[in-house]
Amino acid sequence: MTITEIILIGAMGLQFAAVCLIFRFLYYSNQRLAWLLIATALILMTAQTFVMFFDLIGVEAPAPSNWIYALITLTVSGFMFGGTLMTGPAVRSRFNRQVEAGASMAIMENLLAHSPSSIAVRDIDGKYLLVNDAYERDFGKTRDEIIGKRVEDVLTPEFAEETAQFDTVVLTTGKPLIHEHPTTFVRGEGMMMSVRFPVRDADGDIIGIGSIGTDVTETLRVRQSLQIQQDRYERATQAAQVGVWEWNLLTGDIYVAPNLEEMLGCVEDEHITHIDNWYARIEAGQKAGIEEKVAEYLAGKRHEEDVSEYSVRTPGGRTRWFETRSLPVVEPNGKVMRLIGTDTEITLRRQTENHAREREALLNSVLENLPVGILIKDKELRYQSANKTYLEWYGATMEDLRGKTFGETTGFQEDNDNSSVEKQEREVLETGAIVERLSARNFADGKQHVVRITKFPIHDGKGEISKIGSVSVDMTEQIVIQEELEAANKRLDAANRAKSEFLAHMSHELRTPLNSVIGFSDMVRTETLGPIENKTYVQYAGYIQQSASHLLDVINDILDISKIEAGELELDETPTGLGELVDDAMTLASQRAAGKKLNVSSEIPDDLPLLLLDDRMIKQVMVNLLSNAVKFTPDGGAVVVSAKCDPDRQILVSVRDTGIGMAEKDIPRAMQPFEQVRRSARLTHGGTGLGLSLSKKLVELHGAELFINSELGVGTTVTVMFPASRTIVERNRGVS
Repeated sequence: MTITEIILIGAMGLQFAAVCLIFRFLYYSNQRLAWLLIATALILMTAQTFVMFFDLIGVEAPAPSNWIYALITLTVSGFMFGGTLMTGPAVRSRFNRQVEAGASMAIMENLLAHSPSSIAVRDIDGKYLLVNDAYERDFGKTRDEIIGKRVEDVLTPEFAEETAQFDTVVLTTGKPLIHEHPTTFVRGEGMMMSVRFPVRDADGDIIGIGSIGTDVTETLRVRQSLQIQQDRYERATQAAQVGVWEWNLLTGDIYVAPNLEEMLGCVEDEHITHIDNWYARIEAGQKAGIEEKVAEYLAGKRHEEDVSEYSVRTPGGRTRWFETRSLPVVEPNGKVMRLIGTDTEITLRRQTENHAREREALLNSVLENLPVGILIKDKELRYQSANKTYLEWYGATMEDLRGKTFGETTGFQEDNDNSSVEKQEREVLETGAIVERLSARNFADGKQHVVRITKFPIHDGKGEISKIGSVSVDMTEQIVIQEELEAANKRLDAANRAKSEFLAHMSHELRTPLNSVIGFSDMVRTETLGPIENKTYVQYAGYIQQSASHLLDVINDILDISKIEAGELELDETPTGLGELVDDAMTLASQRAAGKKLNVSSEIPDDLPLLLLDDRMIKQVMVNLLSNAVKFTPDGGAVVVSAKCDPDRQILVSVRDTGIGMAEKDIPRAMQPFEQVRRSARLTHGGTGLGLSLSKKLVELHGAELFINSELGVGTTVTVMFPASRTIVERNRGVS
């Protein structure tokens, strides 16, 4: 193959390749017509080269005429000129753009270098194309370590994964993304504000991702601190019931904090935006005063802070009080156009003050009308206040006394010895002691009265004595009553002595004949001097003996009660076993119990401790209790005497029967002398009603107590409880 042939083949190849490139450029270029002309010219040139190649190699083909060659040449030349002509402006424009791009790039490089924000550009595969100095500084890597690398090779795994996710969002939506996210800087953990945006080519196609990141760690810290302070302020204002407001005096527009709106009774979605809304809520009679102050502010006559109070009526009908502090905002012209302030709810304080005033008024009313004299002096012993009773006693008025010492008063005598009064008052002021004494005073009625005076210190809020008070009680009538009472007591003592003497005398005068009657009747009843023909006399003698014995018992009971009341009955104490004492008492009651077929039994433990008792008195008590039990128990019933020692070493002795019983309300009456619950009981069972009363008194002489438990129709239990102090512990028993 000849050199010419090789050259022609190369030319045809180059022409074909050029045509292919031109058609590819058509897709990207906006100068498609120019490139079509150039492509057509190249195709014609390639066709002409083919003809020349065929001629050279001897292939027979119809040879075109010269004019055809000339036409082809002209066409090619025209298409080439037209295409060149059309692409010329584009070339110039691209050149200009390149020049401008160069200038812009220089500016951009300066901006990137000096920007405090981290800037990076990555392609759609996540590889870094560009980073600035701030990016290097924030993440501790150089450009050589970043450019061409993927995000997972540069950033921490967590941050790299997060970055890839955000990049995907931008690539998918084609829209910028602004967000805050935690970031691991070379200096430590922090927060970054990132702006991510798609990078497009001249045709608007996305070719990469740009990001601008700003370290907002400190900003967020300040923001959080401010938010914390704001939250604290809001909580504090809510807790303190304080709300802020701002009022434009010219327009009437007003801003009211939400918590203050709530306090003022605003419901949901209801707001106070104009002063008329606020005026509508305050109670009547308060608007005029507020408008007067506003007029003074607008006229330049008032510039100082104002503190006042107002009240509102909530929709629920409740009145709430507020203290408002208004701070004027003075304009450069010296006028006040706006007010800012705070409202603090003082409803509780108002209520407290009202209650305090009410209590004070009530206290003053009580003190003023008390039948005692009340006087207050200061530390210099100057009269400060006195109640009506005190002033009436001495015929003075408060105008005569207020602010004066005793020496400065005219015609007023507080005491017959005023020097001693002053001495006492000085003592109270110096020591803080309470001093009391009786004093004779000359009252305005012209009589001398005996007054008990109590002087006491009055302390201030710091605990220091600031005043001295006195309370005077007129004891004159009480002393008269006391004297009369003492005289009556003397007369009563004399009567008691006379009664005791009478009873002692009567006991002798009555006992002697009664003992004779009892003795002689017993002789007749037992026919000591011989048989009596008429046995009726024997029966009558028995009746006489019973009646005389009963009368003697009554006399003895009365004498015992009289001695107890006079304090003349003394105990003859000896260690006593309850078992023996109860057995003796049961023996005395057994005859009557047998006549009624009663089951009388004893449940006294053998190991019961001894008691220090007057055995005669306690035997009398047990006889009385058993006699009552037998007396009021129907035929065939039961009477049980029991005793026990409780954990506190108290001895409890009980007499329980199945008798008629009594109602709980009647028990106190049964304990009174000469009393029985029912009159029919006395007629049916007999008795004087002295047994229980005497037994109670004898028991109490021992420091013991007597209790009655009874149920009507069921029975009665009488219990005597001896204190532990009367228990005698026997060492040989090992009791401790």
